[in-house]
Amino acid sequence: QGWLSIVSVNVNSFETADYLIGFGRTNNGTELNEEQIKRMILLPSVIKQHAYFDTEEVKIQKEQAIKTLLNTISEKDSDYFRLETDKLTKWADDRMNAVELAIKETKQRIKELNREANKITDTQQQLKIQSEIQELTKKQKKQRQEIFIVEDEIVEMRDKMINEIKLRMKQEIKIKDLYTINWTLI
Repeated sequence: QGWLSIVSVNVNSFETADYLIGFGRTNNGTELNEEQIKRMILLPSVIKQHAYFDTEEVKIQKEQAIKTLLNTISEKDSDYFRLETDKLTKWADDRMNAVELAIKETKQRIKELNREANKITDTQQQLKIQSEIQELTKKQKKQRQEIFIVEDEIVEMRDKMINEIKLRMKQEIKIKDLYTINWTLI
């Protein structure tokens, strides 16, 4: 003999989910586990009489069950947040590395051309190399400006992610008591 209660919990957080929480005890104080509750709600039943039982105990058990559920959801949300942050960090690193590599390659090519220019005595070839250096210098300047653009993109993406996460972290919780019964197994 004992009591059993079933509560519906709707949580709107990083994702929306519905949960059924079952909890209860036997009259001698043994708490029912999840498997026992699942089996009990599937058993055929007969209503014999309406009985009163300690609603304070039900309230305490309900609060504990909901707290456990919300802790589990918070852990899941934290994992999601960490995953999204990692993705953003990797994306930002990739973007910055690509821009920095392009600048490094351009700088290296300018050095090579300067060395070449120092070795050449032909004016026509000197002019051609100097023109190429001039073009590469302009390209390098644009690449340096691109670093600022990429940094702005990264800040914008991080701000967007943080704002989305702030909105999603505002948990909306709806709790509905479905039923609480006194039971006797025959």
